[in-house]
Amino acid sequence: MSEQSPSFVFLVKPTHFGFNPETASSNSFQQQLEMEDHHQVMQEFSQVLEILRRENIAYLVFDSVPEKITPDAVFPNNWICIQPDETLVLFPMLTPNRRAERNMQVVEELRKKFEITTIIDLSPAEENNIALEGTGSIVFDHVHHKAYACISPRTNEKLVRELCHRIDYTPIVFEALGPKAEQVYHTNVVMNIGSGYAFVCLDAISDPLEASMVRKHLEADQIQVIPISIQQMSAFCGNMLEVKNKAGEKCLLLSETALMHLEKNQLAALPADIKCIAFPIPLIEKIGGGSLRCMLAGIHAKPRF
Repeated sequence: MSEQSPSFVFLVKPTHFGFNPETASSNSFQQQLEMEDHHQVMQEFSQVLEILRRENIAYLVFDSVPEKITPDAVFPNNWICIQPDETLVLFPMLTPNRRAERNMQVVEELRKKFEITTIIDLSPAEENNIALEGTGSIVFDHVHHKAYACISPRTNEKLVRELCHRIDYTPIVFEALGPKAEQVYHTNVVMNIGSGYAFVCLDAISDPLEASMVRKHLEADQIQVIPISIQQMSAFCGNMLEVKNKAGEKCLLLSETALMHLEKNQLAALPADIKCIAFPIPLIEKIGGGSLRCMLAGIHAKPRF
């Protein structure tokens, strides 16, 4: 049986980080500031690496594509994922400057360092302006082989179903709306799935039948549903990732913003063996419209080293 938690993650340096006007129309979480302090952004990124080191979590860091301006390159989980069956998937992105993030040098390095046997390249769908933005668009339950996806301009339902057919996962597709009744751009803002629990904003799933479907799938798999509000979703309380550190301990990684907005009873609902680790990334969150989970691309394949 596959484990839900990856034992490795990789990150990409925020070299060209900034407000991305190309993505703003489909991401209401982005905020354009009068001044952007790039030094603070780099400090936040360095703190993320320092906390990962301190908590004994295995990670790799790559440079962004040097000759291209990629303001969202710090969110690599949108263009690539590595599944527990050693499949690497490349995903189609919605906007041109996000498509430029796809870095084949990173792919080659990962193939050298990890047991990757299959590559599925979905990126040609961009030619038809079809997007499916990785583990932003799909929240995978690797234990039960299910794929949760909320439809948006970034998440094409047909492509979700095609990928699920190819990797033998069951698709659970729904629509989620934000506080202004806009489609939520990525599923990993709405929910996460850990080992036996899931933070989910059921209030954002406007169709009661779809909300019930999501809950029933999780509960049928003995996953405890921890509901979060739309306000908490907007504070990135669904945007978190469980990983295993080098000692095999389960760690739930989230931003300080998210942790501050979670209630004591919600945190108490977590399994006793889960350690919460918070990261201070307020400027990256505000400008980029994504939080810590978006910064971490999980690597489920076995290392060669």
